[in-house]
Amino acid sequence: MVEEIEIAPDYQRTLLFYYFFRYALRNIPPHVVHVEAYIDKANAGSQRIAEKLGMKIIGENPSGRSWRCRGEAGSFRALVPGRPAKERSDATGVNRS
Repeated sequence: MVEEIEIAPDYQRTLLFYYFFRYALRNIPPHVVHVEAYIDKANAGSQRIAEKLGMKIIGENPSGRSWRCRGEAGSFRALVPGRPAKERSDATGVNRS
């Protein structure tokens, strides 16, 4: 479980989140059925990303500051082709493709 992802302003709008997200998607365990995220209600950018990923709002957090969103893990896995990092021969675990 990832509790929170916050990217420093200097690294926002770079490929940092893309690479992290691609790695995470490739490594969702087969038994995971859903992916959930809490998205701050004031963060319109994250809300748009979640919507593009097919996530739906299913509630909110106890404080009411964030939306609770859910998506199908199978849909997420299909977004990024490629083998999981643990199956790659590169001992560093870094995907160079």
